[in-house]
Amino acid sequence: MSSSLWKQLDAVGMALGVTGLILFNFAFSQAPVVSWTTPYTYFTLIIGAIFIGALWYERSAEYPLIPISAMSPTANFVLLGCTGAGWACFGIWVYYTIQLLESLRGWSPLPAAVALAPAPITGLMASLLANFLMSRVKPHWVMLISMCAFFIGSLLLATAPVSQSYWLNIFLGILIMPFVSLSRSHFPRPPGPGSSSPGMDCQLTIS
Repeated sequence: MSSSLWKQLDAVGMALGVTGLILFNFAFSQAPVVSWTTPYTYFTLIIGAIFIGALWYERSAEYPLIPISAMSPTANFVLLGCTGAGWACFGIWVYYTIQLLESLRGWSPLPAAVALAPAPITGLMASLLANFLMSRVKPHWVMLISMCAFFIGSLLLATAPVSQSYWLNIFLGILIMPFVSLSRSHFPRPPGPGSSSPGMDCQLTIS
């Protein structure tokens, strides 16, 4: 019974995936602090990549955590590729928005946090829009809207002068960026335990 349970949970896949992602994320989080010239940063990155690459064994697992063989090229490219790149862009946008407000414009942490207050409102609007579009628009159009939100929000931040009013680029970007959540609303997920892989992809790329 115990052996059967571990097989169904794909314990080997979990160990390889979690270890690889921890090392991979640690390397990219630590590199800006100590630089890539520090040996342990690129060493942990290489080891993490080896663990993640070992997940290829999943093709032969009886109950794969990530059903690679069952995932189409479209699912790999759209669910993991485009979505991951988009949410990585979102993580960068959040970081540099706060940096712009605090480091360059001299805001204290509390006003900088309050500046993001419009986001939950437009986030709710994005959720309602996703529900409305669910049965009316094909998934690729919803993904296009989401990718445009990633791009426009990042462009507004990148072109915001330091001396500019909050109510222009930054405010508009905060209104637009919550619509990136549409990228997670339409596409079919892999079957079984692998259904969590798009969410894992998003959280990892944001960090």
